[in-house]
Amino acid sequence: MNAQLVDNIISAEWDMFAKVANVGGPASCQMNPRAFRAVRGGQLDTWTDAIGQSYLADLAAAKTTGRNLMTEKYARMMEYTHPMEYTAIAHHLPPLPLSVKTLVDALVEMNIVWKEAVAQHFPALAHKGRALRASQDSAVETSFETYLRGELLTYSTNTLQLLYAHMRELRDQGKNGVEMALHGQAVRSGFASLQEAEVAAAKG
Repeated sequence: MNAQLVDNIISAEWDMFAKVANVGGPASCQMNPRAFRAVRGGQLDTWTDAIGQSYLADLAAAKTTGRNLMTEKYARMMEYTHPMEYTAIAHHLPPLPLSVKTLVDALVEMNIVWKEAVAQHFPALAHKGRALRASQDSAVETSFETYLRGELLTYSTNTLQLLYAHMRELRDQGKNGVEMALHGQAVRSGFASLQEAEVAAAKG
Protein backbone atom coordinates (compact mmCIF):
# COMPACT_ATOMS: atom_id res chain seq x y z
CA MET A 1 0.00 0.00 0.00
CA ASN A 2 1.29 3.47 -0.77
CA ALA A 3 2.77 5.41 2.14
CA GLN A 4 0.24 8.25 2.12
CA LEU A 5 -2.69 5.86 2.34
CA VAL A 6 -1.01 4.05 5.24
CA ASP A 7 -0.50 7.36 7.05
CA ASN A 8 -4.13 8.39 6.48
CA ILE A 9 -5.42 5.13 7.93
CA ILE A 10 -3.09 5.25 10.93
CA SER A 11 -4.10 8.84 11.68
CA ALA A 12 -7.80 7.97 11.52
CA GLU A 13 -7.30 4.88 13.68
CA TRP A 14 -5.16 6.69 16.24
CA ASP A 15 -7.79 9.38 16.62
CA MET A 16 -10.30 6.66 17.54
CA PHE A 17 -7.84 4.60 19.58
CA ALA A 18 -6.85 7.53 21.76
CA LYS A 19 -10.52 8.03 22.65
CA VAL A 20 -11.20 4.45 23.77
CA ALA A 21 -12.38 4.60 27.38
CA ASN A 22 -10.67 2.22 29.79
CA VAL A 23 -11.43 1.39 33.38
CA GLY A 24 -8.76 3.12 35.42
CA GLY A 25 -7.89 5.68 32.76
CA PRO A 26 -5.89 5.59 29.50
CA ALA A 27 -3.81 2.47 28.85
CA SER A 28 -0.06 2.85 28.34
CA CYS A 29 -0.39 1.92 24.66
CA GLN A 30 -2.72 4.89 24.18
CA MET A 31 0.17 7.18 25.06
CA ASN A 32 2.66 5.61 22.64
CA PRO A 33 1.77 6.67 19.08
CA ARG A 34 5.22 5.66 17.83
CA ALA A 35 4.69 2.00 18.79
CA PHE A 36 1.16 2.11 17.39
CA ARG A 37 2.47 3.43 14.09
CA ALA A 38 5.18 0.76 13.89
CA VAL A 39 2.86 -2.15 14.59
CA ARG A 40 -0.04 -0.98 12.50
CA GLY A 41 2.16 0.32 9.71
CA GLY A 42 3.84 -3.06 9.40
CA GLN A 43 0.44 -4.66 8.91
CA LEU A 44 -0.92 -2.09 6.50
CA ASP A 45 2.21 -2.21 4.36
CA THR A 46 1.19 -5.74 3.34
CA TRP A 47 -2.21 -4.61 2.00
CA THR A 48 -3.07 -3.43 -1.50
CA ASP A 49 -4.23 0.12 -2.19
CA ALA A 50 -7.71 -1.19 -2.95
CA ILE A 51 -8.01 -2.73 0.52
CA GLY A 52 -6.67 0.42 2.13
CA GLN A 53 -9.09 2.67 0.26
CA SER A 54 -12.02 0.48 1.26
CA TYR A 55 -10.97 0.41 4.90
CA LEU A 56 -10.35 4.17 4.98
CA ALA A 57 -13.92 4.57 3.71
CA ASP A 58 -15.06 2.30 6.59
CA LEU A 59 -13.31 4.58 9.07
CA ALA A 60 -14.78 7.72 7.50
CA ALA A 61 -18.30 6.25 7.47
CA ALA A 62 -18.00 5.25 11.10
CA LYS A 63 -16.83 8.72 12.09
CA THR A 64 -19.80 10.40 10.41
CA THR A 65 -22.22 8.26 12.43
CA GLY A 66 -20.38 8.66 15.73
CA ARG A 67 -19.01 5.11 15.85
CA ASN A 68 -15.56 4.37 17.23
CA LEU A 69 -14.29 1.23 15.49
CA MET A 70 -11.48 0.83 18.03
CA THR A 71 -14.00 0.77 20.88
CA GLU A 72 -16.07 -1.77 18.97
CA LYS A 73 -12.97 -3.91 18.37
CA TYR A 74 -12.23 -4.22 22.08
CA ALA A 75 -15.90 -4.79 22.83
CA ARG A 76 -15.97 -7.70 20.35
CA MET A 77 -12.96 -9.23 22.10
CA MET A 78 -14.84 -9.25 25.39
CA GLU A 79 -17.06 -12.06 24.11
CA TYR A 80 -14.05 -14.30 24.77
CA THR A 81 -12.09 -12.48 27.49
CA HIS A 82 -14.98 -11.15 29.62
CA PRO A 83 -18.06 -13.11 28.51
CA MET A 84 -20.33 -12.02 31.37
CA GLU A 85 -19.59 -8.34 30.80
CA TYR A 86 -19.98 -8.84 27.06
CA THR A 87 -23.57 -9.99 27.43
CA ALA A 88 -24.39 -6.64 29.01
CA ILE A 89 -23.02 -4.59 26.09
CA ALA A 90 -23.58 -6.86 23.07
CA HIS A 91 -26.88 -5.19 22.15
CA HIS A 92 -25.03 -1.89 21.63
CA LEU A 93 -22.89 -3.37 18.84
CA PRO A 94 -23.99 -3.40 15.18
CA PRO A 95 -25.45 -6.77 14.10
CA LEU A 96 -23.10 -8.88 11.99
CA PRO A 97 -24.24 -10.49 8.72
CA LEU A 98 -23.44 -14.18 8.30
CA SER A 99 -21.25 -13.26 5.32
CA VAL A 100 -19.02 -11.17 7.62
CA LYS A 101 -18.69 -13.94 10.20
CA THR A 102 -17.80 -16.46 7.47
CA LEU A 103 -15.12 -14.23 5.98
CA VAL A 104 -13.68 -13.43 9.40
CA ASP A 105 -13.51 -17.11 10.35
CA ALA A 106 -11.60 -17.88 7.14
CA LEU A 107 -9.20 -14.97 7.61
CA VAL A 108 -8.53 -15.85 11.24
CA GLU A 109 -7.70 -19.46 10.43
CA MET A 110 -5.40 -18.44 7.60
CA ASN A 111 -3.52 -16.08 9.89
CA ILE A 112 -3.24 -18.67 12.66
CA VAL A 113 -1.51 -21.05 10.26
CA TRP A 114 0.88 -18.27 9.32
CA LYS A 115 1.42 -17.34 12.96
CA GLU A 116 2.30 -20.93 13.84
CA ALA A 117 4.90 -20.98 11.07
CA VAL A 118 6.38 -17.70 12.29
CA ALA A 119 6.66 -19.08 15.82
CA GLN A 120 8.78 -21.95 14.52
CA HIS A 121 11.23 -19.65 12.73
CA PHE A 122 11.25 -16.77 15.19
CA PRO A 123 10.62 -18.31 18.63
CA ALA A 124 11.95 -15.40 20.68
CA LEU A 125 9.65 -12.91 19.01
CA ALA A 126 6.75 -15.35 19.30
CA HIS A 127 7.44 -15.79 23.01
CA LYS A 128 7.16 -12.04 23.53
CA GLY A 129 3.86 -11.90 21.65
CA ARG A 130 0.33 -12.95 22.46
CA ALA A 131 -0.85 -16.48 23.11
CA LEU A 132 -2.13 -17.98 19.87
CA ARG A 133 -5.60 -19.43 20.47
CA ALA A 134 -8.84 -18.12 21.97
CA SER A 135 -8.81 -21.11 24.30
CA GLN A 136 -5.91 -19.36 26.05
CA ASP A 137 -7.86 -16.14 26.66
CA SER A 138 -8.31 -14.84 30.18
CA ALA A 139 -9.34 -11.64 31.91
CA VAL A 140 -5.70 -10.50 31.76
CA GLU A 141 -4.56 -11.90 28.41
CA THR A 142 -6.06 -11.65 24.94
CA SER A 143 -4.91 -14.18 22.35
CA PHE A 144 -3.79 -13.45 18.81
CA GLU A 145 -6.92 -15.22 17.57
CA THR A 146 -9.31 -13.13 19.64
CA TYR A 147 -7.52 -9.85 18.97
CA LEU A 148 -7.53 -10.43 15.23
CA ARG A 149 -11.16 -11.54 15.23
CA GLY A 150 -12.22 -8.45 17.16
CA GLU A 151 -10.44 -6.22 14.67
CA LEU A 152 -11.76 -7.94 11.55
CA LEU A 153 -15.33 -7.79 12.84
CA THR A 154 -15.18 -3.99 12.54
CA TYR A 155 -14.41 -4.12 8.81
CA SER A 156 -17.07 -3.81 6.13
CA THR A 157 -18.00 -6.74 3.91
CA ASN A 158 -16.23 -5.09 0.98
CA THR A 159 -12.99 -4.62 2.91
CA LEU A 160 -13.12 -8.21 4.17
CA GLN A 161 -13.72 -9.58 0.68
CA LEU A 162 -10.77 -7.63 -0.72
CA LEU A 163 -8.55 -8.69 2.19
CA TYR A 164 -9.54 -12.34 1.86
CA ALA A 165 -8.81 -12.37 -1.88
CA HIS A 166 -5.43 -10.73 -1.26
CA MET A 167 -4.44 -13.11 1.54
CA ARG A 168 -5.46 -16.13 -0.50
CA GLU A 169 -3.22 -14.83 -3.27
CA LEU A 170 -0.32 -14.44 -0.83
CA ARG A 171 -0.90 -17.98 0.45
CA ASP A 172 -1.06 -19.39 -3.06
CA GLN A 173 2.27 -17.69 -3.81
CA GLY A 174 3.82 -19.38 -0.78
CA LYS A 175 4.06 -16.13 1.19
CA ASN A 176 3.31 -15.69 4.88
CA GLY A 177 1.24 -12.57 5.59
CA VAL A 178 2.01 -12.58 9.31
CA GLU A 179 5.74 -12.79 8.68
CA MET A 180 5.51 -9.97 6.16
CA ALA A 181 3.72 -7.77 8.69
CA LEU A 182 6.21 -8.65 11.44
CA HIS A 183 9.08 -7.80 9.12
CA GLY A 184 7.52 -4.40 8.41
CA GLN A 185 7.05 -3.81 12.13
CA ALA A 186 10.70 -4.70 12.79
CA VAL A 187 11.97 -2.33 10.11
CA ARG A 188 9.71 0.46 11.33
CA SER A 189 11.07 -0.15 14.84
CA GLY A 190 14.66 0.40 13.69
CA PHE A 191 15.88 -3.12 12.91
CA ALA A 192 17.57 -3.97 9.64
CA SER A 193 15.67 -7.23 9.33
CA LEU A 194 13.34 -9.63 11.09
CA GLN A 195 16.33 -11.81 11.90
CA GLU A 196 18.00 -8.90 13.69
CA ALA A 197 14.81 -8.31 15.70
CA GLU A 198 14.78 -12.03 16.63
CA VAL A 199 18.35 -11.85 17.94
CA ALA A 200 17.49 -8.78 20.01
CA ALA A 201 14.38 -10.50 21.40
CA ALA A 202 16.42 -13.58 22.32
CA LYS A 203 18.81 -11.42 24.32
CA GLY A 204 15.86 -10.02 26.26
